[in-house]
Amino acid sequence: MTSVLNIDAFLEGVEELEPFSVFEHYETKSFLVCDDDLYSALLPRVRSRFRKRLIPIGKLRSRIRWRFAPKHAVYCVLSLKSEGDSLSALRAQFPQLTFIGFCGDFLTSKSARSNALSTSTGASPEPEWVYAVCCTARAGSTYLCELLGKSIQNHLPYENFRPAILFLYEHRKPLNFDIRVWFDLTIGAQSVRGLFGTKVIGQFLSRLSPLIDAEDAAWFQSRIRDLAPKIVYLVREDKVEQSVSQFVARELQLWHLRSGRNPVSNKERSEEYRERKQNIVYDYGAIASHYEGMVRAEKRLQGMLDKLDLPIHKITYEGLKADLEGTLSDILNFLDLPDAALPEDLSTNIQRGFDSKNAELVDRFKRDLAQKSDA
Repeated sequence: MTSVLNIDAFLEGVEELEPFSVFEHYETKSFLVCDDDLYSALLPRVRSRFRKRLIPIGKLRSRIRWRFAPKHAVYCVLSLKSEGDSLSALRAQFPQLTFIGFCGDFLTSKSARSNALSTSTGASPEPEWVYAVCCTARAGSTYLCELLGKSIQNHLPYENFRPAILFLYEHRKPLNFDIRVWFDLTIGAQSVRGLFGTKVIGQFLSRLSPLIDAEDAAWFQSRIRDLAPKIVYLVREDKVEQSVSQFVARELQLWHLRSGRNPVSNKERSEEYRERKQNIVYDYGAIASHYEGMVRAEKRLQGMLDKLDLPIHKITYEGLKADLEGTLSDILNFLDLPDAALPEDLSTNIQRGFDSKNAELVDRFKRDLAQKSDA
């Protein structure tokens, strides 16, 4: 596990959590207190109106003396050396102020979709109904989860094991990140009327596997047994189409195209997307790499699920497309959740990305793959 971090690697690792939203996250005014050697690197990245709320640890006492650091505020402590040690020292030195950890509290609660000021809150009641949508990347899970959200108490199953969580866990000691606290906080914050649903992408689980230590692994196994989730396992049978979808998304750096309320901007976005997409150059090596990785990821995920003594309902993306109403009804019957019903409107704001360009890339790759296999 890496223990030495620089600010660029840190900000890249937690970018998807929008770290500088710390200045607007809490109802009371919040300040970011950082290691002295981080201040000059952070200052130009913070919006000008928030720069006075960025304080190097060494300047905190003078800020308090000149009343630029009010008592009734939240002081979020960022240290890449040891957040826990910095927190303890500051709490002892300034007992009149409220200090929380930037990673151990703020980022933990934000990634859990919790508004908690600190992660040291009381335990939430366990959900009575728990389910997870499991799949590999680009299998159609976003579309499926949108449909489930419309069918199950307007409860959207979020994807929680994201790259930022993997990053925080990899550097858990200096950043004071506790994945067990995060997991339980996530369940408590996202449970609605006794129901918790989530989405799990196999590739991220595979990346977590070599990082997790034995104690945390045993804890997770115990928690999953206690929660006893039902698993909806989504598989995209055409691995070439799935791999081309991944290739296109990576090339465009755009994973989903959504409809909005403004039809003009929708049309402009769609036209820009199609234009950029048409300029993608076929790359056999890149698609082959995605294809081989996708096949391996599916096998790993299948292996993980096979080891779980849990009820699993397997569906295919192709089956979902062919019989949307029937497939969704089967899922709802399997989950057997309260107040779950097939919605009258089965449309979502997710625009399907597969088009003639995808078909062109798929056909060409399949031909090339067949020729290489025959050679």
